[in-house]
Amino acid sequence: MASLHKRTEPTDDRAGTPPLQSVSNGHDARGRFAPGNRCGRGNPSHARMRELRKAALAEIGPEEIRRLFRYLFERAFHADVQAARLICSYCLGRAPDDPDADSDAPDDEPAGDQEQELLAETTA
Repeated sequence: MASLHKRTEPTDDRAGTPPLQSVSNGHDARGRFAPGNRCGRGNPSHARMRELRKAALAEIGPEEIRRLFRYLFERAFHADVQAARLICSYCLGRAPDDPDADSDAPDDEPAGDQEQELLAETTA
């Protein structure tokens, strides 16, 4: 069956055309921010955050990060829930929206030996 709409190749409207003149409201004729528009400068916080990250990375190296994670890991094993959450979020990543979405194991499958030992330790 033939398509009702004629397909056209994408074109670059800017190629070979002079720049559009700015309208009085700070936008060009297409509605985009025109040069000199004070709202089109971007987020001023990004420049500040870039500088802070740069300073932090200059001072903190891989060994300090390892020490920090080791400290958080030890705290997590001494029932510090926030430390455990932080470690898990960085090591495991964000939890999926549906935890059973990619699980191949049935729900009634018995836990492994390590899981049973850990469960016994935490409930005792």
